[in-house]
Amino acid sequence: MNILALQQISGIGAAWVVKHIKGGESCGQIVEMVNATRKSQIISVQGFTAKRERVLKRLARESASFDFAVAFCDDDWSYYVADVRSAQMPLVLFCRGNVGLLRGNTANVAVIGTQTPEPDSSAFERVLVEKLTSHNVCIVSGLAYGCDSIAHQVAVDNIVSTIAFLPSPLSNILPMGNRNLAEQIVANGGLLVSEYCDEPESRYELNGRYAERDRLQAMFSRVVVLASGYQKNVGGRAGGSRLAMRYAKEYGRLRAVVYDNVLHAERLDFGLNRDILTNDSSVISIDERNIDATIDRIVSECHKNSVKSRQFELLL
Repeated sequence: MNILALQQISGIGAAWVVKHIKGGESCGQIVEMVNATRKSQIISVQGFTAKRERVLKRLARESASFDFAVAFCDDDWSYYVADVRSAQMPLVLFCRGNVGLLRGNTANVAVIGTQTPEPDSSAFERVLVEKLTSHNVCIVSGLAYGCDSIAHQVAVDNIVSTIAFLPSPLSNILPMGNRNLAEQIVANGGLLVSEYCDEPESRYELNGRYAERDRLQAMFSRVVVLASGYQKNVGGRAGGSRLAMRYAKEYGRLRAVVYDNVLHAERLDFGLNRDILTNDSSVISIDERNIDATIDRIVSECHKNSVKSRQFELLL
């Protein structure tokens, strides 16, 4: 409640909240900290309490759409955000389904890509995700059309958990055409996650939420796999994939891309994959010849980090 109320105050961002809020502060203490660190627009306890009341009413309206609301200082994602800069920290996540999938001992692998994959790349992605699900990893994606939908649907079909990070409140799942898939994800023991419990006020704000959603896909995964993607300003829609892969590098996640030096050398829909491979030698290339060995490496990375996460949680 306090965090959501603080987000309504101009000049109070994620970095401020992470620095000052530890849990259990009174309204008076929070107001004192806010006023001590801002040069103008002093807020009163009554003013802050009024913001909390508005938050409470909003949550009451949305309560049927989510099962849990967890804050950045909770244990549920202690491992995944250990190395994330304060300014990028997700402060509150609204969850529907198995919230345990956010914990550090879950082997989460993100599979992302363009919304307009070609038939052959869609077919290869299905094979790739099926092989991943045979190792019981949790598939992460963004519920968008195209590559995201394929990743989620294959996980559901193989009765493996999958997490969908959304740019919209859980009461208004976007895109509308994937609402049935969202229901399948929850029914299958998966999880829907959003940072928002209210609608965006503009198209500009909604676009920003898509970008913020992309960072969460990378943040809450151990490995991020790009199925297919276009270069910037070159056909298709893969802007989200570019951002997610950039965040994956920033967070130190293992990155992998589907790419065949012969089959994909001239294809526009693998331009992003090609660029990433060219600019970073640590990125894994996946093709039909090495897919099994690559899956083994991805799974090994998940297990290695799973041990680290348990040690980290014991330290907490």
